Amino acid sequence: MQHIRLSEIKKQQRPIPLQIRVIKRWILTGTRQEICYLFVDKHQGDGIEVTADIDQKDYFESIIEVQSCYTVSKYVVIGNRSFMPVLKHEASLKIGKKAIFEPLLADDIPDHFFQFASYDELDNRMTLPKQLTDFIGIVEKNYQWTTNTGKTLRKINLKDIRLVQITLWPDKRHLVGDNVVRGDILAVTSTMVTEYDALKQLESTYSTEIFVNPTFTDVQEHVCRLKEIISDIIEPAAENIITLHDLLDNIPTAGKPKFTCIARIKEIQAYRSWFYVQCSICNTKMYLEIGDTSYYVCKDHEDMTPKFMYCMNAIIVDEIATTNAVFFNDVMTDLLGVTCDDMVNLHGHDDPKIPPPHMLSKIGVPMMFNLAIKPDRSIIVNKATEISMPTPTTTNLTPQTPDPKSLAIKRQMAKKTGKYTKL
Repeated sequence: MQHIRLSEIKKQQRPIPLQIRVIKRWILTGTRQEICYLFVDKHQGDGIEVTADIDQKDYFESIIEVQSCYTVSKYVVIGNRSFMPVLKHEASLKIGKKAIFEPLLADDIPDHFFQFASYDELDNRMTLPKQLTDFIGIVEKNYQWTTNTGKTLRKINLKDIRLVQITLWPDKRHLVGDNVVRGDILAVTSTMVTEYDALKQLESTYSTEIFVNPTFTDVQEHVCRLKEIISDIIEPAAENIITLHDLLDNIPTAGKPKFTCIARIKEIQAYRSWFYVQCSICNTKMYLEIGDTSYYVCKDHEDMTPKFMYCMNAIIVDEIATTNAVFFNDVMTDLLGVTCDDMVNLHGHDDPKIPPPHMLSKIGVPMMFNLAIKPDRSIIVNKATEISMPTPTTTNLTPQTPDPKSLAIKRQMAKKTGKYTKL
């Protein structure tokens, strides 16, 4: 019997029998409900999407089993989706009750399917047709995040050559638990690529799947490549860990300006602003003008947009010493999992003298700090990583309540391009 490779199928051609494995199944809801499948064959794991009308769901669930192999005939070949296709192919298949699925014994057909995109390909995935994206990387951070509408999401920061952030919406949040930790390798499929403040986001869709520390043979080249950079993520400068006391003693004669300490944030200095505002054109400071309405303005430019940047001044403490330290924008974005712009404009925390609750929640959490000493002897936090360790009994880490008299009146702030930026 003649068979055809999935990669050779052209839209609107006559059906030729296929020998395939059913890799996964999902339900597409919304205005057009469908039951969907992903088929692969033995030819380098070529794949194709297959759809059936939702009213035939029970029928196909009775004859098609995920991970089983079949010879398939009497299908219809149509064009691939014009928006958010699962994979790159000019065609897809439509099946109805005349389609025939004959069970097949085939050990040479893969039981998984990946088309991993590189970081450099993500920009193209944000343009039409917005092909869904598979990605693999090393877990830097894994946490839950509750939106201001009450939805609880799972966020995973992944590192390859650059950082990307996975967002698992409530229906897919269960795919990753708290047991997925820093240094694990994670493969994610069928995500939609977006971007917020230059950080690439991979958002879950109906067909998203997650594989933690995958062992598939043809994925090992990616795993081996990623393992070469795992040590930089798991143990940043672990051999150079010192106490804050030793750090402070080294400040006058520090021949090496970078150190690693294990400590906690004891206090966020609320009297000093936790964010500042830059002009989008010249990156210089913007100034607040208050009248009937309030604006941020640039002294040089009119047609600009404000850039909100973290700058948190805090007291950090270990078992024997305390010191002041400054956490700038990149460190805080990584630590909180949300950009300063979103914290101000989306979450409404627009008073620079009132730290957001999510920021206050980091008080008392054990962390590994990568610190730098500037020529003026100030201490800058280059990286802050939450770690697990016993809670000390000798240091009071209770968050201090800011003095309400020192807090500015809260104003509603809106991001706007123009001569002024209205609050």
